[in-house]
Amino acid sequence: MFTLLTFTYPHESAIVIGLLEGRGIKTFMKDEHTVQMQPFYSNAIGGVKLQVSADDFTEAAEILLEAGYIPEGAAQQPGFFEKLEALTAGVPLLNRISPEARMLVIAAAIIIFIMLFISIVAL
Repeated sequence: MFTLLTFTYPHESAIVIGLLEGRGIKTFMKDEHTVQMQPFYSNAIGGVKLQVSADDFTEAAEILLEAGYIPEGAAQQPGFFEKLEALTAGVPLLNRISPEARMLVIAAAIIIFIMLFISIVAL
């Protein structure tokens, strides 16, 4: 799932969700329940994120562009960090930190693995 739009509060997304789901695009609201329980957390966690699958991303962006919900050129295909987030979202403990921090943790793990491998081979 890739983030298409971000809202401050969950209720702001109702019309957009209805528009997309009416055209057969499945949506998911990330961090919706967190913001419903603690509205002041919205800015801290980056708001409520409207997500669609990678297959539907381009079509959904075109629909929202046509409807005027996103400006021309604002909807970009998912970048490196979005893809990294999608790949590591199911990994325990990693899914609780930002994609940037995940990349650092993964890079550190790879470096440690390489160093251990080199030290074992050198023996």
